[in-house]
Amino acid sequence: MGWRWFTLTLSLAACGDAGKPPAEPVTGAAHLRLEADPGPTPPESPAPRTLWARAGDEWRRVDRVIGVAPGGRAWVDATRRLVVDGRPVAEGALPGLSVAADGTVYFARSTLPPDSDVWKVAPGGAPVAVTRDGRSDRPFALPDGSLLWISSAPDGVAGWVRDGRKLTRGLEVPVPARPERTRVESGVVVYDAGDGEWVLDPSTGKAWRR
Repeated sequence: MGWRWFTLTLSLAACGDAGKPPAEPVTGAAHLRLEADPGPTPPESPAPRTLWARAGDEWRRVDRVIGVAPGGRAWVDATRRLVVDGRPVAEGALPGLSVAADGTVYFARSTLPPDSDVWKVAPGGAPVAVTRDGRSDRPFALPDGSLLWISSAPDGVAGWVRDGRKLTRGLEVPVPARPERTRVESGVVVYDAGDGEWVLDPSTGKAWRR
């Protein structure tokens, strides 16, 4: 894929703006920045921000977004459309994207709110459903190729799931409040539960407050 997607995103930019870039970088993408967006907030969505890309000495507006994957290859725009490598691929997407080592993008999709399911899209491919229970979201791809997500199926209590096997229940272990901050450190998953950081061992399902 190289930087083909970067060229495509620049074609979406309305104009160039020289000068100081916005303050917040996109994780794993030094050429991308995010800034607060004064525009209207769509219903049932986080406040949109403006995604910028550096082109030479200029910064160009790319899109209004509500979520950007680490590395910047994929984002959810303000209309909840998923864009991957500069290509719109799905409607009804939710923030909280994860990109696997093979380039597959995992995302949550809600076509019948408040129901949501986990989906995936391989490079150049079409979206494929991973779950069909209407109670799953916040996917996170692990380095070993397995997938974590949060689901309240089948018992109505949200918890971590790994490749279809439920590891935790929200009554004992909180779930991520800010999925974009979920990360792997020394073989365990560190995530923001809203009231502080928690650690999950995906091999055992044990979790503890950091």
